[in-house]
Parts: sequence; structure tokens; C-alpha cells
Amino acid sequence: MQILIVDDDDAIRAVIRKFIKEDSQCSFAAVFESRDGIEAFEKVCMYPIDIIFTDVKMPRCSGIGLMERLNGLQYDGQIIVISGFDDYEYVHSALRYGAVDYLLKPIDPDDFSMVLQKCMRSAERTNYLKKFYNHQMGLEKLMLIQQHRVEQLMQNDKIDELVSEYAGDSVMVLQEVFRGYQPKKEETETLFIATQNAYAKVSSSFKLLQGIYQGLWVVIVNDISKKQYEKLKVMLKKKYKYIAVSDLFCLSSADHVFDQCRQALSLTFYDFPDKGTDEGESSAGLVDEVCLHICNGSFDGLQKSSEKLFAYLCRSRKNVGDTKKLLSDIVYRVMAKDNGFIRVISHYKLTDMDLVNVIQTAYSAYDLYKRFLELWHQYIYDYHEYAKESANSFMVQKAVRYIEANYRKEITLPDVADEVKLHPNYFSTLFKNETGVTFVRYLRRYRIQKALQLMKDSSLKLYEIGELIGYPDTTTFYRVFKEEMDMSPNQYRKMIDIDK
Repeated sequence: MQILIVDDDDAIRAVIRKFIKEDSQCSFAAVFESRDGIEAFEKVCMYPIDIIFTDVKMPRCSGIGLMERLNGLQYDGQIIVISGFDDYEYVHSALRYGAVDYLLKPIDPDDFSMVLQKCMRSAERTNYLKKFYNHQMGLEKLMLIQQHRVEQLMQNDKIDELVSEYAGDSVMVLQEVFRGYQPKKEETETLFIATQNAYAKVSSSFKLLQGIYQGLWVVIVNDISKKQYEKLKVMLKKKYKYIAVSDLFCLSSADHVFDQCRQALSLTFYDFPDKGTDEGESSAGLVDEVCLHICNGSFDGLQKSSEKLFAYLCRSRKNVGDTKKLLSDIVYRVMAKDNGFIRVISHYKLTDMDLVNVIQTAYSAYDLYKRFLELWHQYIYDYHEYAKESANSFMVQKAVRYIEANYRKEITLPDVADEVKLHPNYFSTLFKNETGVTFVRYLRRYRIQKALQLMKDSSLKLYEIGELIGYPDTTTFYRVFKEEMDMSPNQYRKMIDIDK
């Protein structure tokens, strides 16, 4: 197990290294360190890193920038982001880019241990599967070879040898498995193996070629008889809903057969009942109507206008990609018209209620129509619920600003509640619901975060630092610091001095 710690703060890196070393259940081969996203990316390219702990805000390249680069590598390790109190937007962005968890500064030792154990279990499962596939089937090499051959055939590029090797009749099968996104390596491996197993049940003598081309999963079945072809079609009809199957053909015409299958596959999308469309209607006018009803919160109007829009699109039968772009644009137009929907729609990003993803991965216009209405109903409901909560959220933001401006003073929960004109009991519940921690814990963490900055950037005595952050009593400062950091202020300062 190899772990990488990414943080521009030497002391934070030392604390994380200490936590890893002291974790009795953690077995690791090496722990690497980097000061920013660029150094970290170079480490990942050089070593098989299993787990990454990365700060969000760093010079040169942030944690988000690092994750963007890792996505380009299709990195499949575990990423945990580390954040301060004012970094929630960055944390949400990191989770969208694939981070599996996050930790708040100052890092709680118990929270760290729990996250580390979870990531280690996941990394061990991933490593086991990799070893299994590589040992059992040489899977990665086989997939690369077949992917290259599929691309050769589709592009009609130097295929004479392939045509000789794969003599006899062939059948092409297209599936829209990964429409709208770049699949992860594990997804393609799983599909590759599942396809081999499914087709082998029809005949173990089939020669298969599999790969992705123009966003479609291509399967070419070679050396197939007419009897086997009929049997294969029965199996495919039972097992898969949205596919295109060619007639028997010679491999030399694979590029033309692909075009025919792709056209047949796109037509299967338009399965919405034809209920007729009024003369003179256009897609632009119908889209305007749908957007208007969404912004007005009219469920009946939305249903009627959406039904007309989907019927029109299915009658027109334009390119499926253009149709999906038109439907996705409705989401962006609504957010542009009323930014209250931005919060609602962003909340469901990268979930099964992410409408843009639902649109891009849909295989059926009729199924999409039902899901389209269902999600917009939910979005409109959430929009009105958020509107009710916005006043409370504003009060908590105001309280946080008051804490940040007055943390050096002796402030209490009643003081802040009075500042925002709320009853202390109600304010206490509201604050915890909005921030995830109690008022007292938030204030303590914020003060200790300021203490860490002062200890790093100044030569002030510890009692002076305590006074500056709102703890004039040195004993209280030492106690709170140790509870939050799992070490005394003296130990932390010595650790900083050693690193320097």
C-alpha cells in the first residue's frame, strides 16, 4: 500500500504522517509527500499510489487542479481532500471530481483513522481484482489488442491481414453502454468479461472482437453459421434492450456495416407515442414553453408542454445527439433565468437524479420523458423548500462572519444569537444543521486554526498566541489545543522547528 500526502504546510504533512505511522491497522510500503498538485501528479506518474490525502488550497496547483489532471490519467486510487472551514465550495467540487471523503482542519485523529481504514479496504479490493485479471487472463493486453483491431476495421485501415485471420461470416452488435461519459477502466473490463461469457453460452467457437468506437460498444462475432446467428439473436433480444444487430457480412465491409447499425440504433431511441403536433410549432417555441412552466412552478403546464415537445422530437427524428443537447440546454436555460435553481440542480450532480446525465445516457425517449417530468417535479419542489430555508441560511452566514470578526473576544452562543436576532436554543439547532458542528466546536476549531497560523508565521510566545485567539487563560488554551490537535502547543512548535 503506497500513500501520498499533498499539502504546502510542512506541519500538516508531519501530522498526517504521524497519524499513519501510529495507526496499528495500517500496513503500507511507503509514504510520499508533495507540496502542491504538480509535484503530486509527478509522483503518481512515477509510483503506483493507492491513497492520496490532499489539501484543497495550495500554490501553483490546487487539490482540484490535481484531481482534474488525475482524471485525465483515469486514476483509480482513493482520494481524500483536506479542508478548512471556509473551503466548503472547494470540497463539493472535489467530491464531484471523484474524491471519496474529506477531512476538516484541524484533523481529528479518530476521523482520520476511520477514513484511512475505509480507503485501505477499498484499495485492497481494487488491487486484488487487478492482480486476478492480470494473472488469470492477461486482460489488459487482450483488451488493448482488440480495441486496436476494432479501430482498424471501423477506419478501414490496413485490414487485409485481419480479413484473412477472421475469415468466414461475421455479425456486428452495437450497444450504447457508455453514452455521454468516459467509462472507467473497471467498467470496460467488467463489460468485456461479461460479453465474453454471454456469447460463449451460445457457442464457445466464436471469435470475438470488442472495443469502443465513437462512444459505442462494438462487438464483432466472427466465424458464425446461420443457425448460430439465429440463436445469437434470440439471446441478445432477451438479454439487452437497446442494441443493433447486423446481418451476416464479410469483415472487409465492417466500416459500412457500422454506419448502418449506428443509424438503426439511433432510431430505437424515438419510441415516444405519436400523438400529433399542431401545425407551425417549432422545437424552439416548445422549449420556451417548457422553461416558462418550470420557472412558474406549473406542474400541469410542464406536463402538457413536455408531452408536446417529446412528440415533436420523435416525429422529427433528428440526430440523437442534437436532440439530447436540446433537452440538456433546458436545464442550463432554467438556471440562467432563475439562479435559485442552480443550488437545487447542483445538489444532485453526479447522482442518479442528475438530469443532464440522465438525458445523455438515455436509450428511450419515452423512458426519458417520464424521468424528465419526475426530476423537474422534484427540482421545483426543492426550489420552494430552499426558498423557505434561505432566510435561516443567511442568519448562519451572518453568525459565522461575526465569529470570524470577534473570535479574539470572549463570545458566547447567546451573544451571537442576540446578534442575529434569534432565540439561543433555535440558533443552536440551526447552526449545527447548517455547519455540521455545534457552535462551541466551530468556535474552538476556528480559534485553533488561527493559532496554527500564528505558530507557523510568527515568533510570538504561546501565551501571547492564546490571548490573540480568545484564550487569555493559558491553561484553557493548552487544554483546547491538545483536544483538537492530539498534541500540546509545545510539541507542535517543536515539530515545526524540526521541519524548518
